[in-house]
Amino acid sequence: MRRGALHRGFRWIFYPLAVGGAAFAHLQLARGSAPGTLPWVTAAVVLSVLALTLLLERVFPYRREWNLNRGDFATDGVQSILVLPAVARLNEILALAGVLWLSSMNHWQPVWPSQIPFWTQLILAALLAELGYYWVHRLSHRVTLLWRLHAVHHGATRVYSMNSGRFHLLDAWLGTAVYLMPLHFLGVPVEVMALLATLSATTGLLEHVNIDFTAGWLNRVCNTAELHRWHHRTDIEQAMCNFGKMSSLWDSVFGTYYLPRDCEVGEVGVGATAKPVPVGFLGQWLYPFRAPYKG
Repeated sequence: MRRGALHRGFRWIFYPLAVGGAAFAHLQLARGSAPGTLPWVTAAVVLSVLALTLLLERVFPYRREWNLNRGDFATDGVQSILVLPAVARLNEILALAGVLWLSSMNHWQPVWPSQIPFWTQLILAALLAELGYYWVHRLSHRVTLLWRLHAVHHGATRVYSMNSGRFHLLDAWLGTAVYLMPLHFLGVPVEVMALLATLSATTGLLEHVNIDFTAGWLNRVCNTAELHRWHHRTDIEQAMCNFGKMSSLWDSVFGTYYLPRDCEVGEVGVGATAKPVPVGFLGQWLYPFRAPYKG
């Protein structure tokens, strides 16, 4: 088979195969597992998807120049593999501690409809989590204080798998708190939360991959890299689109869905809105407190 035909087939099957494969792998590994081990299931699945995407970025790149290390790979890797998951885990622990405290004071009762089918619960949980994240993310592009933090993520001058976790610590804490904490307080079962965490992390990775693929109609459901690259454009006004984390449904509802045809994304980064973001971890941590910004 010629490479051209192989590439065309790959472009259409990559995204559904990656997401579906991650969900299937999670369910198989989680079967019979103790609740405390489920975060390790998520870690195993997401790291496997990451390894696959790093390989495919070399074979089927969206832009070859985005594969070149610009001194950012090490920091992006530490943040994606260690820091962001640790922050998400911290928020989970804080939420569970809050639930236990309220429960001990007789101020908390779960209101989640745990009697409905598992997949219905998953969809409902995802919609609620995505709604909160959507608005915090959108405000992060309008409120100066939030943009100071969020600009660290947009300081990347290439969009590739490893910068999916490139966030300022405070921005990462806010995003994961809004996404996860309300679900814990509502009483979403741990099995639903675990699969949602795997799918959220997997799709968050896939929305940044430097892989040439198309998701077709799935773009109306999922926030894919086809959509998210437009969100990373240097013009901050043009980047006011595609705010979803895992899903693009709320973008469609609130009028921020954007996927033009037959044109290129162009340059990515903060552009003229701020000084260049350092590639080192300490520089990125200090960045919001040092540089002048336009909100």
